[in-house]
Amino acid sequence: MAQMTGGRAAVLKGEHLITNGVVLRPEGNRLRIVATFKPNGGQRDGHPYGSAVNASFAFVAQSERVLILNTTIPDGNYSGSRGTADDPYQIATVADLIALGETSTDYGKHFILTADIDLDPNLPGRKIFGKAVIAPDTDPQNKYSAGFQGMPFIGVLDGNGHEIRHLNIEISRGGSAGLLPQYVGLIGQLGEKGQVKRLGLRNVSISAGNANFVGALAGENRGTILSCHSSGNVTTWGLVGGLVGGHYSGTITSSHTAGNVKGVQVGGLVGLVWTGTISSSYSTAAVVKYPQISDMIGYFEYAGGLVGRNAAATISCCYARGDVTADVLAGGLVGTNNDGTIHACYASGKVTGQSHAGGLVGTNSGPIVSCYATGDVRGRWEVGGLAGGAADGSIATSYSVGKVASGYSTVGGLVGGSGSRSALLSYWDVETSGLAYSTAGAGKTTQQMMSRATYAGWGHDGQWTLERMFHIDSDLRLCWNLS
Repeated sequence: MAQMTGGRAAVLKGEHLITNGVVLRPEGNRLRIVATFKPNGGQRDGHPYGSAVNASFAFVAQSERVLILNTTIPDGNYSGSRGTADDPYQIATVADLIALGETSTDYGKHFILTADIDLDPNLPGRKIFGKAVIAPDTDPQNKYSAGFQGMPFIGVLDGNGHEIRHLNIEISRGGSAGLLPQYVGLIGQLGEKGQVKRLGLRNVSISAGNANFVGALAGENRGTILSCHSSGNVTTWGLVGGLVGGHYSGTITSSHTAGNVKGVQVGGLVGLVWTGTISSSYSTAAVVKYPQISDMIGYFEYAGGLVGRNAAATISCCYARGDVTADVLAGGLVGTNNDGTIHACYASGKVTGQSHAGGLVGTNSGPIVSCYATGDVRGRWEVGGLAGGAADGSIATSYSVGKVASGYSTVGGLVGGSGSRSALLSYWDVETSGLAYSTAGAGKTTQQMMSRATYAGWGHDGQWTLERMFHIDSDLRLCWNLS
């Protein structure tokens, strides 16, 4: 039980509250004196019969009567309240935030920021962190396959519209393959019941050596992230995302990132997405993939403007505007889309790669519906305006207009690669792309791309706003992007 400065804590015995000299029994919002006794000597706080507090009252026994003060007493670790949904712990200072990180028994409770927090290590009382601030991996040198070792954050952290600024994390590069520090960010792992909302991270600086699962907000997410954003530089020779390193399950909604993200498996918002959903989110971060270090293209290394790899999740109503640079599997939105669904999304950044480079995805094995790409794409083979390659995937009601350049023959205005692929009612601009051929899709002139008749088969189900499709720059727009 917390206590006031200079006071004496009360002792609970059965139904009674015993201070130094008074026995009390709670009755509703009152305390009834049951008995008094002579204390063993006076106390320095000036209250010879003791003093005590709880979350709602302060009790001061100066005689046989008790003075009851109706008040709210801050918990010893935070700036107030009780950690419940109705009365969340208040995080107002750097000390509060660090106390949360160091108190794993509170990881299931509710917290709310009541002020912006500056973690600038040049300020008094701040530091450069060497691991996640909250819910860190407790055995960072364990093998990669062992997964998260520690207690995840499964409570609620409400940023309340505030920001945490200048989070600095530095981890020296070391260890061999399979012996890597992991789960780095403000939160190491956000558990299945965990939730972070309305929180901003500004001017983040994370240099995580060769750690995996690195992100400004969370190393790994299995819970709910709503209306969060980050900016700054996040770097590692491993798996990394601007906001979240790995999204195992759960949801990310209405969130965005800016800055620079560099890694071997890298995404502007999320590095790797297994299942769950990402919706109404975007990234303007520049994404750079470090040179290839494995021999298995399509699994271990990739780079995407929003997501590095989408294994089996649904990405909808999202976009990426940052440039993407990689040697393999480079996509303006997603580096490699395995069995995931991409719906109502677009990418406008420039994509530069060696193999499997596409304006929207580097390679695709899942459904892409109602999407477009406008950025230029450059590569050597398997290069396309929308998809660099499309092994088993399908594309419908989508288009691309960016310039496509390649030094080899496996290039296409809409889809690169070789062989027949499905691209239903999907088009590319043969003039702006500089290409008259594609593995899939239909080529159109710029004038045809501006004609309503070209899109007659797309319907009027609300995915596209035909009335506002034709701008002076000949650029189509999805309906959700107009508001």
